[in-house]
Amino acid sequence: MCEIAPDGGGAQVAPPLFFTGGVNMTIADARKIVMYLLDEDSDEDFKGKVNSYFDIAQKQIATTVDFIQKQTQYSKAGTYPLPDDFFKIKRVEGTDFEIIGGSIKVSGPVTVWYFAYPSDIDESSSDDTEFEISVIGQSAIPYFAAAQLVITDTDMRPYYAFSDRYNNILQNITLSKNGNVKVVSFN
Repeated sequence: MCEIAPDGGGAQVAPPLFFTGGVNMTIADARKIVMYLLDEDSDEDFKGKVNSYFDIAQKQIATTVDFIQKQTQYSKAGTYPLPDDFFKIKRVEGTDFEIIGGSIKVSGPVTVWYFAYPSDIDESSSDDTEFEISVIGQSAIPYFAAAQLVITDTDMRPYYAFSDRYNNILQNITLSKNGNVKVVSFN
């Protein structure tokens, strides 16, 4: 867990970066951060739960504040199944269209930009699996998982601290998309 700095100055010690490479955080990176936050040497106590919390957090973030944007094209009139990861339409260029259940009906060539659900993360997911949301969104995921792992503890202060950090990061994503900036408090 984050602790008061040894100098007594009241500064919080943030978790070190555990990224193993690349731009995106992996499941292994996030698990290391959770272990650091919970001051655990081993993940044996929560290994069966943590990937499901990563999945919940990434999907919540991707469908509320940090959308995954994709596009697809249809070259001629017809009715086509929507992509498996389709969440909602962002923009359509081309001809008229209509969403009917899990299909899109187009009257001619069309390009569809849409928001997508991230891929599922479960216990069979590789530790090398990268999160699909933005890097700032990824930074919230370990806090969500840590909060869920301590929710049944008698002392609820860690739950509230981790939940507050998670929510502050989501708020910053929203504010930054609106052109505003907010500093996250670690007090």
